[in-house]
Amino acid sequence: MINADSVTLVHVLYIALFGRPADPVGLKTWSTLIDKLPGNAAQVTSAFNAADEAYAMFGGYSSVQKIDILFQNMFGHAPSAANRVSLAAELDKGAAGLAGLVDVITTIVSPADIAALEAKIAAASAFVGALDLNVEVLAYNGDRAHGLAHDFLAKVTDAVSLAQATATPELNTLVAKIVGLGPAPAPEAIKDQVQEMYIAFFGRAADHNGLEYWSKLFGGAPSDNVQNMIASAFGQAHEYQALFAGKNEAQVVATVYENLFGRAGESAGIEYWSALLQKGAIAVHNVVKAISEGARGSDLYAFDAKVKVAVAITNAMDTQQEIQSYVGLERGKIVHDYIATVKDPATFAAAINPHAIDALVNIVVTGIGTWDFDNPSQHTALY
Repeated sequence: MINADSVTLVHVLYIALFGRPADPVGLKTWSTLIDKLPGNAAQVTSAFNAADEAYAMFGGYSSVQKIDILFQNMFGHAPSAANRVSLAAELDKGAAGLAGLVDVITTIVSPADIAALEAKIAAASAFVGALDLNVEVLAYNGDRAHGLAHDFLAKVTDAVSLAQATATPELNTLVAKIVGLGPAPAPEAIKDQVQEMYIAFFGRAADHNGLEYWSKLFGGAPSDNVQNMIASAFGQAHEYQALFAGKNEAQVVATVYENLFGRAGESAGIEYWSALLQKGAIAVHNVVKAISEGARGSDLYAFDAKVKVAVAITNAMDTQQEIQSYVGLERGKIVHDYIATVKDPATFAAAINPHAIDALVNIVVTGIGTWDFDNPSQHTALY
């Protein structure tokens, strides 16, 4: 069996289910989620089972064929006849799914197979480490980039092939090819859905890297499973926890209403949701999702308006300096407070003004400045 720390587990899931190395954001996100709570490993495994990328790899194949693909991804060869039959039978039971079989497989294969998998993990780790520029991280997105990384990993089966594949010139050439492909943008409707989740959970516009990463998980089409998975991940983020730190259940629900709609929640709604939270019958991230999806009338207008402003803000951050400046709780709060002003047609018109958004971006970059909604011509950062 291999060393099962959180980072290694995530590497193995990417290798087995997707046949490629993890991207840096995905590796950090999933390993951090596992580290937060012991039970999260099962949740992450389930998320990989449900991923569109896994379906693209295994969909339409028989259980026997799926086991063949799994072994090829993990070890570079087909399984023995006995393992093929027994594991296919286990898969047919439907309890654990493909990702759930990964740990089982590592207990029944030969030491040589474990060595091959460890070599692939080392290669994947080296690949992730080579993506050390923002442009490289963004470029590693989409079928073509993933295909190049898949081919790179498929060649690694032992220590010799590992050394060849991870030599600095080889890695640099691979990364250059991936950057040359350019990023594969997700459909705008998917990106808007991700922006909705950023507003609902954090009250701010998505950062560029986060938007690209979470959007590509949808695989080009809306998916309730993926949305629920992202909601769960957002619900355990440090930023999300900081937003609700020290608040009782009623205050948490009140904050949700304020974030989503820019108003105080009605007493009946606050009492209903806070009672469920007190009983432990529902998690906060489920409350956020339920309230946002139930928006009507002026609430729906306010929420949609916030999303439109968020989209405009993210799009306005179109230089490397701007993208790299929009990180951390402090910069996130600047954008959060800006979007919090959006409540109705008048405040929406003020916030969507390009001059106001340019001023906001300058403030995010410099950390100092202000904007004046009553005087659009004076929307500049203070230096």
